[in-house]
Amino acid sequence: MSGEDRSDSERIGDRQTRGEQQPVLRTDDAVGPLRRVHPHSNEFGVDNRTELQIAADRAQRRLLASVLADGHWAGNVQGDVSATAYYLIFLHILEIRDDRRAELCDRILRTQLATGGWTQMPDGDVNLSLSVTCYAALKLCGYSAEVAEMKVAREAILLRGGADGTNGVTRILLARLGQVPYRQCPAIPPEILLLPPRAPLSLFRVPLPSRILLVALSLVWSSCEVTPVAPERGIAELFQEQPRRWRPCVVGRPRTKAKWPPTAWLVRSSERCVSWLEERRVHMLRPGALLLATRWLIDRVVKSDQSVWSFAVSFWTAVGLMSVPGERRQAEIDACVRTIRYLAGGDSWEGGEAEEAVAADAGLNADGGHPDGERRAPPVRLHSGVQPWQTAIIDTARALRSLTRAGMGLNDRQIQLATDWLLRHEITKPLDPPRSHRIDIGGWCLLQPRSKYPDVESTAEVLLTLRSLFAHQPERPSPSEDSLVAMVEANMGDVAERQVALLDRVAAASRRGRRWLLNMQNTDGGWGRFERYGRHSWLAYSAWSDSLPTRDPSSPEVTGAVLESLGRWEFRCGRAAIDRAVEFLRRSQHGDGAWRGVWTDNPLYSTWRAIEGLRAVGLPCADTTIDAGVRWILQHQREDGSWGIRPDHKPKDDAQPEIPQRSPSSATQTAWALMALLVAGHGGESAAKAGFDFLLQHQNADGGWAATPDLLIRALGTSCCQNDFDAVCFPYMALVRW
Repeated sequence: MSGEDRSDSERIGDRQTRGEQQPVLRTDDAVGPLRRVHPHSNEFGVDNRTELQIAADRAQRRLLASVLADGHWAGNVQGDVSATAYYLIFLHILEIRDDRRAELCDRILRTQLATGGWTQMPDGDVNLSLSVTCYAALKLCGYSAEVAEMKVAREAILLRGGADGTNGVTRILLARLGQVPYRQCPAIPPEILLLPPRAPLSLFRVPLPSRILLVALSLVWSSCEVTPVAPERGIAELFQEQPRRWRPCVVGRPRTKAKWPPTAWLVRSSERCVSWLEERRVHMLRPGALLLATRWLIDRVVKSDQSVWSFAVSFWTAVGLMSVPGERRQAEIDACVRTIRYLAGGDSWEGGEAEEAVAADAGLNADGGHPDGERRAPPVRLHSGVQPWQTAIIDTARALRSLTRAGMGLNDRQIQLATDWLLRHEITKPLDPPRSHRIDIGGWCLLQPRSKYPDVESTAEVLLTLRSLFAHQPERPSPSEDSLVAMVEANMGDVAERQVALLDRVAAASRRGRRWLLNMQNTDGGWGRFERYGRHSWLAYSAWSDSLPTRDPSSPEVTGAVLESLGRWEFRCGRAAIDRAVEFLRRSQHGDGAWRGVWTDNPLYSTWRAIEGLRAVGLPCADTTIDAGVRWILQHQREDGSWGIRPDHKPKDDAQPEIPQRSPSSATQTAWALMALLVAGHGGESAAKAGFDFLLQHQNADGGWAATPDLLIRALGTSCCQNDFDAVCFPYMALVRW
């Protein structure tokens, strides 16, 4: 067997057999004081080293206390109230009893704006479709239209055009409740699945999240099934014009016909033709299309555990399967119902008991408070009551990377468990490979760990984590060992055979992941999140395009994450792929120095990721692109040393001045800014010191920080979210990098 064919663990075993001296790994307890790896006690020049060490130690204990039984982390994600409203509507459709109905209604009312409507983020503008959904949910739960809160909500909705102006997905929901005729909804025939992947109107031309929902929506739309709603619980008072008089062309965007390009006219004409055929029940291909759509949805959502991926997927999958004529798919519907009730907090799921134990281990009360009454910063929270999704893969990758940077190694049982958990959830055979055709796949998914859909940013995050298992000082790009085997030998020591096998698995998964990332690069040099060549789609002009993403273009935050990941694996400027990515980030930078993301929208987050990526592949701190990004970050620091930028903040371009949009001070955003400053060589400046002082002063007694809504997520529509785990992991990650 040649040397190239032998595994890393076999070659390491030969070295141990020859009796060569091996360095010994640390064997500290898993939940002991913070371990530092390199001898530089203050590498970036930040003062107050002792206080920072104590704060990092407390955060590490909090992080280790929140791990679940099988070794992974999963934060509590809270979004806007849309998931709560949908859950209440779901209870009505399936006639399910839930004793928390009144509590959930109260949560919706608590998030109502003073102007009467509801918004996707604190202090944001009224969102018409969300407001109509919340109003409908409250009416279904028995709230009278004459209640004061309902009156002001109705006025706000009518002031903005009434329910007549809701988006396409909301119209289908209202049609399911009998409030709107199906003919006034966007045409989503199940026959669209019969189109080949390369067809202009193929579903495979849209990003993965939209593709899944569209198949489920096609089952609902084609069935025209209605759940009866009593007139007094309907929303007829929200319409400015009776729905039967609406013109179908008003659905979706663009609303000004004069601005429609020829492609838009073609797409809209096709939709009108489909609606015309649907009214006349011309269904030549419908039976086969329904069977295909049903099987497609079951295979890719229920059987692959994709239903746990998000609340929206579970909701529309259950409603779609209920709408299919013929034999009822009760087992599959029940699987979605269990997921929905789990995300709503009504039923337990795997890890539920472990989560209760986490709170006890962390010394928290049932309400999340600390029993000794020590200082806790008042959190600015989203009161959704229902988790829109889970982020176990990324949460675990970031937690593990932080712990390894702090000095924990494979001798720590927790590191072994978390590493094994990540490796077990690698995806090598996805159900729907991205449209990059015939490439090797080794990746990880965005949300649900057992799904079969890898995405680029999650894969980059995991590869960063796997790299940190071999080298504990990856903050700055610098030459290291010549090969992966040399890195393993330099860090192995006298380890058990299972640890050798674990590192061998890490090396193999890392090779697959790097190869897949390189193959997923777009022609413009950047990376999208789910697809390759996802910049254009005719379906962007469809009537439902105002509800779901239709494109997956190259994104600065994803490209920055990929560059950082590849850079840690010794990819540098000078390679064609890296040079193209660097040029993409230069082109996509705004005139004020910031970057704006596509899927996770907060310019501070995107700017941090871009700077990290550029530095990781070898760009100097003095590079004009990096310097412009740093100056933008410094300009947005607050007097208390923190950062807090609204997720919908609009960075200016060369022709438009920036409009300041501030949100409460955020420990998570402060950590992003600090990590960007540290990697760009500004760690010794007063701005970094002030930022670390803010983290020290606002750390809670349990070792974490207050969670704030920091990101707008566009994976399934647009939703502002906060992850309690981010408020622990990101500040801790910044602390261990000083």
